[in-house]
Amino acid sequence: MKKALSKSLALITVMTLGACGETAKDSVEISLPNKNPYPSTYQTPESPAFALIGANLLTGDGAELTNTDLLIENGKIVAMGPALELQHGTIRIDASGQWVTPGLIDVHSHMGVYPSPATSNHSDGNEMTSPVTAEVWAEHSVWPEDPQFEKALAGGVTTVQILPGSGNLIGGRGVTLKNIPHLHDVTTTVRLLRQMGVSVTLDDNMDIQLDPSTIDNFYAPYNLVKTMRSSILVLGPLLSKFGSAKVSLPGGCAIGTRPVEMHLDALSQMGASINIDNGYISASSKKLIGTEIRFPKITVTGTENILMASTLAEGKTIISNAAREPEVVDLANFLNKMGASITGQGTDVIEINGVEELRGVSYTALPDRIETGTFLVAAAITGGHVTVKNT
Repeated sequence: MKKALSKSLALITVMTLGACGETAKDSVEISLPNKNPYPSTYQTPESPAFALIGANLLTGDGAELTNTDLLIENGKIVAMGPALELQHGTIRIDASGQWVTPGLIDVHSHMGVYPSPATSNHSDGNEMTSPVTAEVWAEHSVWPEDPQFEKALAGGVTTVQILPGSGNLIGGRGVTLKNIPHLHDVTTTVRLLRQMGVSVTLDDNMDIQLDPSTIDNFYAPYNLVKTMRSSILVLGPLLSKFGSAKVSLPGGCAIGTRPVEMHLDALSQMGASINIDNGYISASSKKLIGTEIRFPKITVTGTENILMASTLAEGKTIISNAAREPEVVDLANFLNKMGASITGQGTDVIEINGVEELRGVSYTALPDRIETGTFLVAAAITGGHVTVKNT
């Protein structure tokens, strides 16, 4: 990088010197590329001010400060030194004898983006282009099959942390879901998402990390949808995000009233063009428009589908006669954490104000109440005793 910069400066110098003695020409405006095409949506959460009292500080340049106070406000270091004057209400933590290294600690991994010994994998280490900016994301070149991941899991590592601000930042576009039950439907959902190009990583604790930036098709085939009717739930998100979706009817081309009619009617009210042919729903829309939707009867998956479709729609969407199940509430809470604007979940009227984009988060899903009930019923039938926790 430095060599290239030096060469550029040398060329500029030669051109400048070569112009000496010539008639001055009109200056040319140079248009630089957008250095921040994907601005961060991160917002620092508010937190109470606290101070570490009497700590030993090791600074970035190697200096050691003994018996030093460190003041943190809203997650940022604002002062450090001996015997700091603290405002009333500041939480004091005795750090006597403890060592503290203020600032960012580089604990990020290069698994999947750099070659490791005896492993021939992708070597496009994108920190070479922009060392401390997020203009290049590791998700554009990460190799999920890197054997380093399996070795890390075998060693007990379940989370890989990426240093914020690094060129290898996974851009806040991924999402990590926790407390996911090991069920056949979950496996089917993972297969469906992978079929569409989503990068999916599972660990031994059934925590699932999803990266949708790699989606390359908007197609949900019959062989997957037929095994799980809730696969229809990819319709709303695909249509809202990408403006296109082709999803098999649950159960194929069934004769008579289809169980997804309320989904399709609601999406049509939002401006989607819907066509059903050979057992497949083809939907398209330049931009879904918020509107008032009233379901003729309560539908859980219908509520969830329109809830997801409305998050990126233009304007406000109101869902009346909405399902009130805990899973609907949990989905709304999940979307809100990602940046959606949803109110009324848990009631029969849900309001959604469309937003421009959603961000990646880590979220622990609601425990499965049916699974909990199964254990309780089993205990009752057998006359046994069971204690169910975290449910």
